[in-house]
Amino acid sequence: PTTTVNTSGTGYAVATLVANLEGNVTGNVTGNVTSAVSSIGVATATSLGIGTATANSKIQIVDSSASSLVIGKGGAVGVSNLELRYGGGASRFSTANALDLINHGDGHFNYFLKNTAGNSFVWHKGNANELMTLTDGGSLGIGVTVPTHKLTVSGTSKVTGIATFGGAV
Repeated sequence: PTTTVNTSGTGYAVATLVANLEGNVTGNVTGNVTSAVSSIGVATATSLGIGTATANSKIQIVDSSASSLVIGKGGAVGVSNLELRYGGGASRFSTANALDLINHGDGHFNYFLKNTAGNSFVWHKGNANELMTLTDGGSLGIGVTVPTHKLTVSGTSKVTGIATFGGAV
């Protein structure tokens, strides 16, 4: 069935369609689109909620167990795609409050920064605790935010196994 709803002035018209909807929906939708298996809430013209009737951000996905956003070439989740998941399941470290970024493909996992001097990758815990920094020059600092050598470690370090040095120690 087809349902057309017109609005006039500043008022809103409400239509209820009880049937299976197949094909394309064209036009602006505000409110909820609900089926027996899922719910899509369109809070405004610029936000989308999946699993929620009210999106609190541009795109919000809500699930009681784990939520994921999958971007890929097609096929099932876990086949040549990227998965951004919250809620666990990828490994023993992937707990109910864990965030997982998973490359399900066979390729590299690349990180890119704009090619500007001074850009670094910085790993944080909280807002003010920098744990590790990899500079644009390839220097790694552990416990140091501005490493002065290829590897700079602040604090006690431990090496297990064989350590090989090509120069003075």
